[in-house]
Amino acid sequence: MIKSVACNAILIIYFMVMKLKLLLLSFILTVINAYSANIEFSNFDSSTFSGLAIVDSAGEMLSTSAIAEVGYFADEAAARNGDFDSWIQFGSVETFGAGYAFLAVYSGSTDSSISGDSSFIGKNITTFITNRARTEYLIAKSSQTFGQDNPFFAATVNLYSDSDISYLFGGTAGPTVDYGAGSQNSIATSSVNEGDFEVNTSQTDSSASASENLTSAGSGDNVWYSDSVDLGNDWRWTHWLGYFNVGVESFIYHLEHKWLYVYQNAFRSDGVYFRDYSMDSILWTSENVYPFLYRFSDGEWIWYEKDSKNPRWFNKLSEDQWEQY
Repeated sequence: MIKSVACNAILIIYFMVMKLKLLLLSFILTVINAYSANIEFSNFDSSTFSGLAIVDSAGEMLSTSAIAEVGYFADEAAARNGDFDSWIQFGSVETFGAGYAFLAVYSGSTDSSISGDSSFIGKNITTFITNRARTEYLIAKSSQTFGQDNPFFAATVNLYSDSDISYLFGGTAGPTVDYGAGSQNSIATSSVNEGDFEVNTSQTDSSASASENLTSAGSGDNVWYSDSVDLGNDWRWTHWLGYFNVGVESFIYHLEHKWLYVYQNAFRSDGVYFRDYSMDSILWTSENVYPFLYRFSDGEWIWYEKDSKNPRWFNKLSEDQWEQY
């Protein structure tokens, strides 16, 4: 009798231990699935400051406001022809300077959680570089691919030291330059053929899709002000944006905002995209939204205090912080 009770107790303890092991295994797998993959990307060696500098087609070093992103192109053939609409970003945007405010140099590290059915898995890790004006590009593809997420997945893409880099767009040899660490080799961006200029941006508001295809606006494309009042001498007025002049192709001169470069969206007619050079950012707004504007450089909604100028005042809504330009 005592022996039977002891056996039963042992079996109960055994099954409890097994159950705990299964629960622990399940927990471990859950944790593993929650781990983030990490990508580091750069074009120089921080220990020696040697690198492959990025220059534009004129051989000038890209400024610290140039941008390098990591992700992949769903349509690489289109990217080779200057159509960047299929770009899918893996991590956060990184600006040039590598923490040292150096021209022509970038360095970034980004994490993202991905699942087994993620669209990234198996795709080549690609670095997408644009100059300050977003008119020239360099697209460097690594032979490395995004892997299944697990605690150990990490990848490093370095244009300076990697031998397995190919270029989808741009990538011609540039002149030797000195970004502050002696003479360095360089590689150049390329411009998109006129009329095909495209910029990929992200917008979180539900009023616009996550990816917008922008083209530079010509005089016949400006549907956003088609209902404006013509005041003569190229001056226009709308009840929401106020007074502006359209005498210069692809630009407007606004009484408060001064010179703004205008993009006309190829697929939408209910908004307008400006490049505000004092902010160094593309802005989106519309008749129903203004004086609220979406700023792409930092992914923030801002509110313009109408009629303010010299300086203009904007409220960064996420932080209730005032900025002046």
